[in-house]
Amino acid sequence: MSSKKLKREDSFGWLIAVISQQMGYSLEARLKKHGLNLSLWPTLFLLWQQEGYTQTELSKACQTRNYTTTRVLDKLEALELVERRPDPESRRAFRIYLTDKGRELEPELIAEAKAVNKEYLSKLDKSQRAQLMSLMQLLIS
Repeated sequence: MSSKKLKREDSFGWLIAVISQQMGYSLEARLKKHGLNLSLWPTLFLLWQQEGYTQTELSKACQTRNYTTTRVLDKLEALELVERRPDPESRRAFRIYLTDKGRELEPELIAEAKAVNKEYLSKLDKSQRAQLMSLMQLLIS
């Protein structure tokens, strides 16, 4: 029985990891100009779409461990970008909301993220970009 070797450049997982790492470095550099880092991005990005998540819901939606989400929220709270409010349905839980300062960052930071996306997708034409996005969405659904 012969086994074919898998080359890195033929591995979907390796290619995705490389693109993710490169895009992460690029976004991290842009976020640093705003006094932020990449670890804060998923939470802010999600909260700009919808506020009022519990910490558990944030962890699940951002695909991070609960203790990581706690540290992220502590940092965002120290930066005065989010606030924890008591959950009216649970005495032990809090809901997470953006502060005005957190909301005000959205246009600038979204522009930074769009610039990174544009940079990495620029080698593709419009239909290729649409196809790639469609296929990626299919894979994560």
